[in-house]
Amino acid sequence: MTIIMTAGDLMKRDLSAVLETDTVADALRVLHSHRLSGVPVVDAYWRLVGFFSEADALELALPTTAQILQQESFLFDEEKLLSAQFARIYSQPVSKYMQRPPLSVHPSAHILSVAQLMLDKKLYRIAVTDRDVLVGVLDQSDFCEYLLAQVGPS
Repeated sequence: MTIIMTAGDLMKRDLSAVLETDTVADALRVLHSHRLSGVPVVDAYWRLVGFFSEADALELALPTTAQILQQESFLFDEEKLLSAQFARIYSQPVSKYMQRPPLSVHPSAHILSVAQLMLDKKLYRIAVTDRDVLVGVLDQSDFCEYLLAQVGPS
């Protein structure tokens, strides 16, 4: 008998998420303290409403070409510009900058289809939802762990 592995079998149930009303700084603190590349954004009822990643934060903090060209000189302090850009958004609600609509899978989704979706969409992490409520998270390391367990001890 073949056992079909699902997203629910592999997902992490210890959830790290931020509320849509939390600030960008709050989201970055969660990412940093839990060593995550991205975090689900939920409403007060734990319904998934978005996703916020390190890449989103970096993109927000980087000055645009127009901002760079507006500098008085090309010999400007890049770090100061980066800090100033981040200072403009760090106290804003994460809901203003999160990715939406968020991609998610159901706990019953087959792991092959989840892995393919993650590769196709270039996702490191994906939320697992049941009736739009966040119930888990899968990341690429979960698949690696699964694959190593299938081979057995070396």
